[in-house]
Amino acid sequence: PPFAMDYIADNIHNLDEEELLKTLSKYKNTSLYVIADPLNIDKSQDITAEQIKSILNALKKTFSYIVIDIGTNIDTKTITALNNSDLILLIAIVNLPAIRSTQRCMELFEKLGYPADKIKLVLNRYMENEDIKTSDIEEVVKQKVYWKIPNNYLTMMSAINKGVPVSEINPEANIAINYKDFASKISDYLITQKLNKNYNKRELNI
Repeated sequence: PPFAMDYIADNIHNLDEEELLKTLSKYKNTSLYVIADPLNIDKSQDITAEQIKSILNALKKTFSYIVIDIGTNIDTKTITALNNSDLILLIAIVNLPAIRSTQRCMELFEKLGYPADKIKLVLNRYMENEDIKTSDIEEVVKQKVYWKIPNNYLTMMSAINKGVPVSEINPEANIAINYKDFASKISDYLITQKLNKNYNKRELNI
């Protein structure tokens, strides 16, 4: 990509909407844009939490949806991203170490004061008849499971290796259908939340 996150971070206050779009990498002939990671890992470390906040504020003026993959490390930058998010999708797989990590995340989110409805627990690579039941996970982490993504290793690996969405590999695959339904559910939820916020603001103004 011609530009990466470090360039955007350093110049965000000087970029208007049109210039901002030019710094992003567009995926084929779609309305999906990606912010590329810096080629040099040292430059990633130089990006500050304040710059992350400025970038998100700028992106919110242009895009309806912003998806951030923060990985597994929690620091001031990832917490800034979480603080400025409308929704947190906490991804877990069904095994004891992952469930324990999920429990720690929930404890952290509680300390940060996040409302319960901001966090949605998603089980990835889920298979029916797991040794650990969904109800057991919910009891341990004190959070209802919001969504289950089925385990479909062959389709996912084919999509990853070819660099295309799973729907291009096999639109009838269970995981491709699952992703579409998941996106629809999240979209409906966020739209409803926004309408409720606007309605409450209108009531206060009256």
